[in-house]
Amino acid sequence: MNKGKRITIGLLSGLLVIAIMVIAGLLYRQSKLNNDGHTSNAYAAERSNETREETTAMADTALESENASLLEEIERLESEKESLNDAIAEKQELLEQAESASEVSASEAQSMEALITILENKVNQLDTQLYGYASNEGYQIYMINKLKSDIESLNSVIEEMQNQKEYDTSVIAQLNSRVAEMTAALASANAQLAAVANTGSDTTVVADNADFTYIAIGNSITKHPECDYWWDAERGMAASTTDKDYFHQVAAYLDSIHGNVNCVSANFVEWEVNYTDRAEFYFVIDQYLTSEVDLITLQLGENAYNFDLSTYQKDLEELIKYVKGKAPNAQIIIIDDFWFNNISAYRKAAASACGVDFVDLSVARADSSYQCGMGSIIYDKSGNAHTVNHGGLATHPGDKGHAYIAQGIINYLK
Repeated sequence: MNKGKRITIGLLSGLLVIAIMVIAGLLYRQSKLNNDGHTSNAYAAERSNETREETTAMADTALESENASLLEEIERLESEKESLNDAIAEKQELLEQAESASEVSASEAQSMEALITILENKVNQLDTQLYGYASNEGYQIYMINKLKSDIESLNSVIEEMQNQKEYDTSVIAQLNSRVAEMTAALASANAQLAAVANTGSDTTVVADNADFTYIAIGNSITKHPECDYWWDAERGMAASTTDKDYFHQVAAYLDSIHGNVNCVSANFVEWEVNYTDRAEFYFVIDQYLTSEVDLITLQLGENAYNFDLSTYQKDLEELIKYVKGKAPNAQIIIIDDFWFNNISAYRKAAASACGVDFVDLSVARADSSYQCGMGSIIYDKSGNAHTVNHGGLATHPGDKGHAYIAQGIINYLK
């Protein structure tokens, strides 16, 4: 049975009940008049007719007004329910389009599907309540108020879903843009790496006639590219001249011993900062690791301080093992952290666990005179003087600090 027929039957039932009540009332009134004997049969009949007409007219007017109002409310709610069903269909279509275009993740899609399910359940509840109008007149006012409340809640849910969809789309767009930027940056970095691998003296790791090969792997203290506050890409910060950084001092010492050495320095900051998967960047140093290498120093950790350190020691141990596997004949020396005691402890523990040497820098770390310092003079490759006015540069080891590191390495040389 459709809803129109249910409503019509309900209204007819209501009219029948009211008619029965009117007739019963009239019969009772007539009986009472006859028993009391206060009026004649003619008067009673005339009055009864008048009363019946008045009562019927009032009942008809009241019922017509009430039913008209109720039907109008039901019609309005039916219309709103239809609009909500349209909204659900629209959101489902948007979700399907987003999923097909891979704009949302699985979890985001599940969240939106859950909201759509809530909407559908709400509409089913509305159906049940609307069908109850025609058959249960005693709850009409209650149901109207409840439906109004439910529709307000439903509208809020739809608005929340719409806002979430807009939010998800916005965030995903930002993430997609960021991924595109990172992909472009990675492509550029790989291109630069390939260019460096094909040109430049630093990539000739093992010379055919070299008596000794030394590879220094580290961060800016080992080697820093040129920038607006640093003026020599082949030098470790913040030595005043190229020959005074620790790498070139150790290279000079090795040259004095072996006479024909091949020494290369490499910046491996990628390993420090990519803490979620440091092993992913081993390829950066693969070109330096061969069985012909005699000495490798690892100076890595200062830039890890601002990141999650929970895996730092384990990652360093894995790096040491990786280097050992690629350069099995090399002596490996771990250089202590120049700034941070906690990272120093991790480095020392990793060196001990892997059975390699460890250059302790606790003295330099505790004494700022080993740092470059503000106002110091740095000479570029052409001999031009530059005054240090950058705070980050100033905290790097100066000539005294680099000499301390170099001597620590030399002390371990076999």
